[in-house]
Amino acid sequence: AEGTTMYVYTTTGTLQNGAVPEGEIIPLSQYQRNKTQVGEITLKKWRKAASAEAIKKSGRDEAIAQTDAKLLSDVQKGIRTDFFNFLKGIEVNFCVDRHQGVSSIKPTLAEYYQQGRKVTAWYVGDDTWYLLKLRSSSNAMEEIMPDCSKALKNLDISILHQLVIDRVMHSNNEDCVTYTRSFTEAIAAVDEGKCQCCFILNPTRIQDIKDIVDANEKMPQKSTYFYPKPTTGLVMNVYE
Repeated sequence: AEGTTMYVYTTTGTLQNGAVPEGEIIPLSQYQRNKTQVGEITLKKWRKAASAEAIKKSGRDEAIAQTDAKLLSDVQKGIRTDFFNFLKGIEVNFCVDRHQGVSSIKPTLAEYYQQGRKVTAWYVGDDTWYLLKLRSSSNAMEEIMPDCSKALKNLDISILHQLVIDRVMHSNNEDCVTYTRSFTEAIAAVDEGKCQCCFILNPTRIQDIKDIVDANEKMPQKSTYFYPKPTTGLVMNVYE
């Protein structure tokens, strides 16, 4: 709602040594949750008119609908500009490169995938996208997930959620974020005004999955997609 103040919560603290001899006092690990204001929601309003001549020529509904697409496009351009200015906070942990042309997203991601680099494509519409490259100097994932394995912290999906969606966009609510495995569907959702933006990730490596399982950890939601899938019940029913 308009006037709502947005905050980000961060947790800080120190984990004490858990190697305690029998009979000794276990040291207390103390953590503190900190609240920081990051902005306030403001409401913007637009309206448009259809001329009497256009209504006479095409009818009221058609005359109004003929200019809807242009109005929506102009509004989205302004929203995307505001959105990108707000997301400048990602430059703390990422190098951000602007690109033109949706067709270059997949080849660019594939090139960095072969290099083992952590990158994400951020599409904002109008055939414009940004390449987010995790800075080698960033230790944000170590601070946010200190007790997690290196494999889990280095997952592209972990980096995106922790450093962009949660920390900068503050949109970890399922109502604000959706998922699709289809590149075309993700791009179309933005172009058609169904979403403000979309993020395109490289596929998760099989070795990363193995490393995370070996560390007794769970993969993040929507981080993998396997097909064809086993028939339901195949691995849970007893066969004689």
